[in-house]
Amino acid sequence: MNAHGPPPSITLVVATYNRADLLAGLLDSVAEQRVPHGLQWELLVVDNNSRDATGSVVQRYDDVIPINYVFEQRQGKTFALNRALEEAEGSVFLFTDDDVVLEAGWLSAYAAAIARHTEAAWFGGAVLPLWPAGRRPDWFQGNAVPLLGGYFGHFRPAGDGSRYFDDSDELLPIGASMAVRRSTFEKVGNYRVDLGPRGSQRGVGDDTELLQRAMQRGEKGYYVAEAKCWHRVHESRMKLRAFVDYGMRKAEDQCRYIERLKNGGSFLRIVDQLGRGAYQGLSGRAGNLRICLFNVGYEIGRMRMHALRRA
Repeated sequence: MNAHGPPPSITLVVATYNRADLLAGLLDSVAEQRVPHGLQWELLVVDNNSRDATGSVVQRYDDVIPINYVFEQRQGKTFALNRALEEAEGSVFLFTDDDVVLEAGWLSAYAAAIARHTEAAWFGGAVLPLWPAGRRPDWFQGNAVPLLGGYFGHFRPAGDGSRYFDDSDELLPIGASMAVRRSTFEKVGNYRVDLGPRGSQRGVGDDTELLQRAMQRGEKGYYVAEAKCWHRVHESRMKLRAFVDYGMRKAEDQCRYIERLKNGGSFLRIVDQLGRGAYQGLSGRAGNLRICLFNVGYEIGRMRMHALRRA
């Protein structure tokens, strides 16, 4: 497989909470991976205090894939991910989510890139939305793709081919498809436990903040275009109110690690975005309406965090 060095040992990490049915879909796609000959790898499922049949689902795959199961009671995805760093045996951590479907060549594409680009400390692959109606909404185009892409699990940086990330890249890999060397965690530390999802509450920023720390230390990242996966978009994420909630969660998490955002939001901007949103909606620009609603939530989130700090 590799003329550039020994095969990497990879631990594929999945943190999951009360989504046994979705997890089964992911594990089906893991079982269908075209694993390169000689690759040392394992799958570590970290059950983040689930109350459903997650444990039983994992047991069904014992004889199909090299799978291990760990229960982490502390609620929060980053608690689960940090537990994985303690339990895993691999020299590289390859992350995905329980609501993802992997293309058959996903693992092999990462393994080849990790072995070939030894100077890269972290990696990301393409994540594409798997829409509930089977087709992309007409409004998800133009400005909506870069501004709302993360909400739907959409990640594909500019350009079609594999390449190193540079300072011009505004988007960084997301946890649905991302790899980080163990040595990188040893240099920059683990995930921050005040960021990311916590139980059924959405949260963001955990992956971005980690990679920003790595970049500040001069660690290079590499985009693996051949590593493709699909993120299931739940119907609930299509509702207008959900975009406000997403903006709030994103602002609250970003305020925890981005210094320039800590001075609070703007009530005038909320009013402005509500007015713009109404105009965009009446004009039939559904994508721009959703962007305005996200901005409303973002300002509310910043105001809430500012109020908490002053209390």
